[in-house]
Amino acid sequence: MAIQAVARSRAALPTAIGMVLLTAVARSYDQTWIGENPFLWLLGPLLFSLVSGTWLFLIVYAGFVRAHWGPDDQWGSVWRDWPTFMGIYWMTAPTGWIYAIPVERFLDDIASARANITLLAIVSLWRVLLFARIVQVVCVVKYGIALTWVLIAACIEACLVLFFTSFGQAIGRSMGGLRNSPAEDVILNALGFSLVAAFWVGVVAIAVACVWRLRAFSRRLEPRRPDPIPFQPLAAGFVFWTLAALWGQPFVYRNVQAERLVDDQRYREALDYLAGFAPSDFAPSRPLPPKGYEYDSLLHVAELIARVGEKDPEWLRDHLIRRLDEVVDSVRSRHRQPLEQSPSQEEIAENFQQSYFLHRLQPKAAQGLVDALSTQAWLEPWTHRNHGFLKAMVNHATEAATTAWQPVLESLAKLGIRPPDSVPESGSLQSTPPQAVDNAPRTP
Repeated sequence: MAIQAVARSRAALPTAIGMVLLTAVARSYDQTWIGENPFLWLLGPLLFSLVSGTWLFLIVYAGFVRAHWGPDDQWGSVWRDWPTFMGIYWMTAPTGWIYAIPVERFLDDIASARANITLLAIVSLWRVLLFARIVQVVCVVKYGIALTWVLIAACIEACLVLFFTSFGQAIGRSMGGLRNSPAEDVILNALGFSLVAAFWVGVVAIAVACVWRLRAFSRRLEPRRPDPIPFQPLAAGFVFWTLAALWGQPFVYRNVQAERLVDDQRYREALDYLAGFAPSDFAPSRPLPPKGYEYDSLLHVAELIARVGEKDPEWLRDHLIRRLDEVVDSVRSRHRQPLEQSPSQEEIAENFQQSYFLHRLQPKAAQGLVDALSTQAWLEPWTHRNHGFLKAMVNHATEAATTAWQPVLESLAKLGIRPPDSVPESGSLQSTPPQAVDNAPRTP
């Protein structure tokens, strides 16, 4: 059988390591730019799988399998079998090549998140079932008990990884008053279900392992035989994934360059850089800056909008409007309401007042944004349907009570937005009926 042939071959380990390195390219070729961190880009999956495989070795092989060895093997060192075990484990790496499907290129953000979660579930389940079959064959145990042992190790690892990575970050963002994007909500909900499922499946698997006892001895991994490394298949895989990276990396590189310009607050340069390309020239798997659900989102988008010129393309203006909409969405109530039940302008204003966004917005950036809202026609629809945002800004500027915020108050007054104790002028936005605001035309 193929499993036994791999387990007995010395070529399995170097061949498997090569496959893991190719899997790193499959995971990252259209997601991250290699220049950001070349070491982790190529070796990150290998290092993670080294820890994961060793954990599986300790629980499944050094723990359960060794406990059922015959008397002749009981006193031998279990670590002698670690290279053989890791060779078999890493040979399952090509199952991860399914992650290379560029779902973001033909699906929207939410659908892409669901597709990626589905692919992750398929690969995870596939590898658990496959490795249980491997343990059955090489250790000569029943498939059910092998699956139980593998599930115990996999569930414990899943619980630890999910809690301390995804949920630790999500809890921190929630405590800071920051909401997740709709796509992130999809991922976190799926991971939350996975965490609960892994916990209970692990509990059941531990209970089954305590009751289900083997009636025969398990077999120790056999000594490996020297075999030639299959260089031709590895070379073919190397060529294929190198071509994939050469195609996908330029798209990701453009995203990274735009992000760096925005992070360095070189806003006009960022606009010029973005305007030099079409939206299809960027990687759809990586959102264009500024990000919409971050603490500095309002600051960056305000500075960018203040510098938009007449020659900037329409797609760039639409992109910035979407980011403004995401800033508003990020401070909505904890449980998002359906689109047909949008929060009132008063609720939006209250949420902004309680968030960190306005406290991170500098008067100069606020002034530029308000000036753009009052002078640029393409922003007029957004201005009318986001009265609550402007109301929150005027309240924040009033509470700050500094000379730096005074010009902002004056510019907001020209838009008809004044502090609550002032009297609005006739025809101002402040006096617009709520129905007119709610029914104002919406941009795409």
